[in-house]
Amino acid sequence: MLTGGTAAWKAAGYATEAGEQHMADLAEDAWYRPYDRKAGVEAAMKDYLNWELDLVAQIERDGDARFKMARTPEENPSPARQRGEGRVGPGRRGSSDSRHISA
Repeated sequence: MLTGGTAAWKAAGYATEAGEQHMADLAEDAWYRPYDRKAGVEAAMKDYLNWELDLVAQIERDGDARFKMARTPEENPSPARQRGEGRVGPGRRGSSDSRHISA
């Protein structure tokens, strides 16, 4: 670790660069938004949605997550729902209408 960080490096008169000219490895972990691409936008969007939809299963397979999955209102209804109160139309607060993206 460099004591003083980048400011100390510059103060010592060493050169700095910006960009990807002298990277230690390939930039394989860079992620570009699908709509930033020049071609294959729809395929990239589908790939992203598939990754996102599989994320919960991936976390479960890894087994090292330290959080619990939230229950749906049907699995763990509030006292008001148990009494039959608070039911409103789709998209409104208290709705049991769930939206899912299908790939």
